[in-house]
Amino acid sequence: MTADEFRNLALQLPGALEDSHMGHPDFRIGNRIFATLGPRDDHAMVKLPVDEQQACVRDHPDAFEPIKGAWGAFGWLEVKFPSPVYALLAAVTAVVSAMAAARLWITRRSCDLAVGAFLALVTVSLLAGLHWSEFRISVNGFNQGRYLLPLVGIAGLAVAQAIRLLPARRQAWGAAVVVAGLFALQLFSLELVAERFYA
Repeated sequence: MTADEFRNLALQLPGALEDSHMGHPDFRIGNRIFATLGPRDDHAMVKLPVDEQQACVRDHPDAFEPIKGAWGAFGWLEVKFPSPVYALLAAVTAVVSAMAAARLWITRRSCDLAVGAFLALVTVSLLAGLHWSEFRISVNGFNQGRYLLPLVGIAGLAVAQAIRLLPARRQAWGAAVVVAGLFALQLFSLELVAERFYA
């Protein structure tokens, strides 16, 4: 379904009007939001009675996902991104991890082993312990990944080491691409948080 198709469907409801908040369209009846579109064209949220929400998730699990916690209990339903988006993010993570590991191997004699062991312990603890506990409370196996936030600093070190593998004249461009990508991701993430929790 395209954004225009979603919009047309939402506006077919009696009394539905299009408005906006936080910089993206929403759809209201009597000034109460029942659906939002965006912040990207392949993402939307709708509010349904819980029984209809469960039917959508059951009948179309590739398209709908209930939101965890209180938002989901109130009938909010999240529309999942297409699988290629997740595959792209996984591929980027794998490439950066491999490049960082290669750089660390090259510079292994000058690395402080105690710091490396600490960072490895933190990473494994977060990925094993918190990942497991987060999945225990997940809905239909969907995980938001909030537990990964403490790993941002370690990921930054990994990205910096990966950039150092580039030829010297291309390192500035590599850093610029990373910073621009992170800036875009941050804006996108802030929009999602604002939409989901402060709309």
